[in-house]
Amino acid sequence: MKTNKNFVAFALLCSLHFSTLAQSSETVANQHRALMNWLFIKHVGKTVCAAPPVFHKEAMKHLRANGITDVTSKDYVAAVWETSPCPFSPYRSELRKATRNEIMGEWLFPESSQKLRVGPRMRNAGVAGMPKNRCDAVIYRSDGKAQHAVMYKATGCTINPAFFETMKKMRAVSSWSMTDNGRIKIERSDVLEHIEEWEPYLVLAPFEFLGVQFKQGDMVAYRRRGPGNEVGATTEFRHLIRMSE
Repeated sequence: MKTNKNFVAFALLCSLHFSTLAQSSETVANQHRALMNWLFIKHVGKTVCAAPPVFHKEAMKHLRANGITDVTSKDYVAAVWETSPCPFSPYRSELRKATRNEIMGEWLFPESSQKLRVGPRMRNAGVAGMPKNRCDAVIYRSDGKAQHAVMYKATGCTINPAFFETMKKMRAVSSWSMTDNGRIKIERSDVLEHIEEWEPYLVLAPFEFLGVQFKQGDMVAYRRRGPGNEVGATTEFRHLIRMSE
């Protein structure tokens, strides 16, 4: 299994321990700055989408809200990834965690939102020879089966209700369930030890981000777990528009 080198570097950083109780405020501040600098260089624009002063403020706010005062480097960086993922933080008034019943159904990840799939530095890097994603069709079935299809057509996205009907007639090799912490866990019968978890949020009120319109009833999902990523960083994002129940 391929391991992301940046996440390995994070594991090494976790040997640092800064305690707001046991160490001087100057030492803690220096360790904060070291972690902020590492995140800025390695992850801003990839798995973190906020400037250092902003992600630091939000991380510390999150840690305090969860009663964590004896802060380790692992706590700190995990809080940054939790509160400042790409493309935007889920900690906003227009969003709340989605329930299982709200997740079930057929969803379209439209072409107009594909630019938000990964962080801007990942988009700009690109992959030579890879076709451009036009749109995705995602189905979370009531029987626990899951299906996902990606369209790469040069003419644009042509996913429609008939496309979903065709998908549902095909054999599903994936299943989905909800974890205790509210994530969608995907398991595959055709891939050994497949790792995939998404954190889903329901859009409660409309908002706009980078020209993309999010409407009430849409869903956004952050991929928080995958191969080489056991630290909760978001490596992929989806904006899903409901096509049917």
